Amino acid sequence: MTGESLVLTNKGPVPIADIPKYFSVEDSRVEGAQVLSLNQDTQKFEWQKPSHWFDLGLSKTIKIKTQLGTRIEGTPEHPLIVLNQQNGKLEFKKLEEIKEKDLVLISYNNQSFGIYKKIPCEEIAYFMGLLTGDGGLTVRGRIIFTSADEELVIKFKDIVKKIWQYEPSLKGKYDYHIFSLEVKNDVVKYGLNEVYSENKTVPESILLAPKNIVAAYLRGLFDTDGYCDKKNGVVEFSSASRDLIFSVHQILMNFGVINRIYEKRKLYNNKLQYYISVGGDFLKPFHDEIGFGLSRKRDLLDITLKKNRNTNNNLIYGQKQSFKDLWLTLKAGGFSADREFYRNSFYKNVFRYIRGERNPSVSSTVKILDFAKSVNQSIINLPAFNQLEKLSQSKHFFTPVVEIKNGIANVYDFTVPCNHSFVANGFVNHNTLLAQAVAGEAQVPFFHISASEFVEMFVGVGAARTRDAFDTAKKAAPSILFIDEIDAIGRERGAGVGGGGHDEREQTLNQILVEMDGFDRETKVIVIAATNRPDILDPALLRPGRFDRRIILDMPGINDREEILAIHARGKILTKDINLRRVAERTPGFSGAELANLMNEAAIWAARKNQKEIKQQDVFDSIEKVLLGPERRSRIISSKEKEITAYHEAGHALIATSLKNADPVHKISIISRGRAGGYTLKIPIEDENLRTKNQFMTDLTILLGGYVSEKATFGDISTGASSDLQSASEIARKLITKFGMSEKLGPITYGKIEEMGFLGRGISIEKNYSEKIAAEIDGEVKNFMNKALISAQKIISSRKHVLRAIADKLMEKETLEREEFDNLIKSFKLKQISV
Repeated sequence: MTGESLVLTNKGPVPIADIPKYFSVEDSRVEGAQVLSLNQDTQKFEWQKPSHWFDLGLSKTIKIKTQLGTRIEGTPEHPLIVLNQQNGKLEFKKLEEIKEKDLVLISYNNQSFGIYKKIPCEEIAYFMGLLTGDGGLTVRGRIIFTSADEELVIKFKDIVKKIWQYEPSLKGKYDYHIFSLEVKNDVVKYGLNEVYSENKTVPESILLAPKNIVAAYLRGLFDTDGYCDKKNGVVEFSSASRDLIFSVHQILMNFGVINRIYEKRKLYNNKLQYYISVGGDFLKPFHDEIGFGLSRKRDLLDITLKKNRNTNNNLIYGQKQSFKDLWLTLKAGGFSADREFYRNSFYKNVFRYIRGERNPSVSSTVKILDFAKSVNQSIINLPAFNQLEKLSQSKHFFTPVVEIKNGIANVYDFTVPCNHSFVANGFVNHNTLLAQAVAGEAQVPFFHISASEFVEMFVGVGAARTRDAFDTAKKAAPSILFIDEIDAIGRERGAGVGGGGHDEREQTLNQILVEMDGFDRETKVIVIAATNRPDILDPALLRPGRFDRRIILDMPGINDREEILAIHARGKILTKDINLRRVAERTPGFSGAELANLMNEAAIWAARKNQKEIKQQDVFDSIEKVLLGPERRSRIISSKEKEITAYHEAGHALIATSLKNADPVHKISIISRGRAGGYTLKIPIEDENLRTKNQFMTDLTILLGGYVSEKATFGDISTGASSDLQSASEIARKLITKFGMSEKLGPITYGKIEEMGFLGRGISIEKNYSEKIAAEIDGEVKNFMNKALISAQKIISSRKHVLRAIADKLMEKETLEREEFDNLIKSFKLKQISV
């Protein structure tokens, strides 16, 4: 969509082109933003986090305008939600497919206001509204306000005098001038510009302001160029600026005030003048939320309210069957309409709705539902009643498209992973798991098959199935064929024992290669494949013309994990204080499937404890179950073993909290899980893609913490440190042979891993160095381990009192969470040191 489109965000309405101005955007990934999104299952609007924002450059566009004057401009393939008038259901439709009289969904009454308090008070906001309407800033830096309304002039002068202690000067008959540099600098800071009347806009400081500031600004605007038409029962506002009118139109919608835009030419200069009209049911919210500041306009509005008439701006469409079911149920329950009932014009409309001759407004529907309840209270259980009630209470309505035009402009878009939609200019816009998302966006048939399904014990079956799959995709072209786990048939040929292979698998692979070679420009079939082992695929599969594009999908980052957890939390009853961000912090390296399993384990754990809701601790416990296995509380250990385990884990925790580059300790426990007698859970503050030598040395020191603690406390060591020593030795060897971090041996890697295709994983290590170098590698491993050991001994020996306090607390409580551990450590005022 085009850049001026107002997106409802957690900071207020923001033009989509300005998203990088208010939120962090790097490589199209957007951080910190939330947008209003429609959940199509519940038909309710909710806040969702977009993952990406795109500047798509110059593009051909389609502009549509609705009966209310609401407008949007986007690329031809950009989808909006429309009402299917045949079945009454919502569906996405591309702009190029939308036709006049199609009913598009418009969001309103979202009460989505900003958080910026750049404008300090309502009086200044009202003053800005006055200047936008009947004033402005001249190119010479003067502020001019023009009005013949005595009450309005008094209000203007009182604000200037109160805020800036300045008296405006009257020049001519109705022009009031302000020459103060202080006032001028302030109004410029608040967003007033030197522009002509047809170029005026709502200042940015108003768009992003809290509700009370926005309401005060609109009040000032309507006090100048707004008026109350008592005869027609409407409040109107006019301006020569198209942009100003459209922004006010959207802001009023946000307040719950449905309004209509129309335009007409001035008689004296033939220039277009734009108008906003508010009437019917929406005069009341306008009165309550905004209103007029001038007494004579307020009085007129009060009179107009008493003559309220329906404007039919928010009609409910496609519910003929629901009204019919409602009426038949009332009759079946014994309701008998008398002559007076049929004579009443309001109730005559009920039968027009049933016949589909007219569509009811929200207020008419509410009256019908109230009447139905008064006749038969049990009707509230009727599905048709519930459907109509849901529609009458929803924060959206439908309005027909009246104009479609072509254009060209710079366009922008979002990706919202959860509901795949966001609200902009009142419209619900669609954005777009990977292959299905591609097919959905392309609006083409999608065929999915697992590669293992091709392979059978009978030679030739796989090749035949391959031909069938491609033939099916070709017949449905344009289409997408997705082959999952392609490494099952796409491994490098001739990689078996003794150079042989699997005849059936290789025939199937050959058939895939032939089918992909057989594509020409007219085939219109896209083939997508997925694998976790791209390194073992046959090179012929990856050459240009076949799978020549590789897209790497990394494990989700912390923000992605939080959003995935939110998806898998749907349908589960969580306590209000549950914090999924803290769960995301504790789950680095978890895939989407593991996060789904995590939430299921939390639900099972809560059910085992006969809880009706999932608590934060249930989710934390599930993380440890997934990582380490279930708790083994039934395992009986002696008090001596418990003490050794407590000092062992206290050693890890003490060193972790004493070193600068260490990850924070999230939990310590001496309750056995899986094969571990106890554990210290350390999790990085943020996701890491690189690690330094200092960080590795910190890890080595922490791993040796349990070993050193046991030896220092008991004068002996146990088998509890065996796993730690194994991990530390592996890290030390990798520092030398894989990462080139040895100062003695230099930046060289040692040992080459060879793939053994028939076993499917790299298990053969070629020793490409001499025996002398092997001895030096062993020596360097020992040096790294000794350096880490000395650092661990120094910390343990100098902070034995802290070690004892942690161990005592562990023996008392068995488990320490991060908050408890941090509070315990704070009392010792430890200074962090380097390795």
